[in-house]
Amino acid sequence: GKMKEEIELFLAGRYPEVCIFRLPKVLGVERDTKNMLTDWEYKQADDEIRCIKNMKMSVVAKEDIYQACLISAERKMHGIYNLCSEETLSRKELAAKFFERLGMDNKKIVELDADKFGFLDRRPLNVSLDCSKFSRETGYRFRSYEMMIEQYLQYNKLNESRKEEEK
Repeated sequence: GKMKEEIELFLAGRYPEVCIFRLPKVLGVERDTKNMLTDWEYKQADDEIRCIKNMKMSVVAKEDIYQACLISAERKMHGIYNLCSEETLSRKELAAKFFERLGMDNKKIVELDADKFGFLDRRPLNVSLDCSKFSRETGYRFRSYEMMIEQYLQYNKLNESRKEEEK
């Protein structure tokens, strides 16, 4: 994080016309190995879902990043902007909302200290962002996490239907 900030400040200082976006966890509608929703979808049958205890985070929809790029280019924006939904949630809350939408309200979600996950580096517990600057300057409203879940599920249900029709 400190390295990223150093580069951001260097770029902003040297090239004042640059527009830099800070991104949290990016969620697309496609099933992907790096998509947190896909990971949880594939773990539906697991006895429990493990999350880092007390980790707060923001998320952003891939489509919102695309829209922000269009808006910023059109308006010739410059500076550093956070792109994210307005919500800050724990991983446990994110997982709970996903499984609740799947009708699995009683899914066992366990929070463990970060050191129980075997990471080689230290992980910050608060990786949330504030998108108010971008929203204030553009009027753009980022998708809610619930909307991201809904779009993910609808997109993949539609793709499954198309695959069945092709058979």
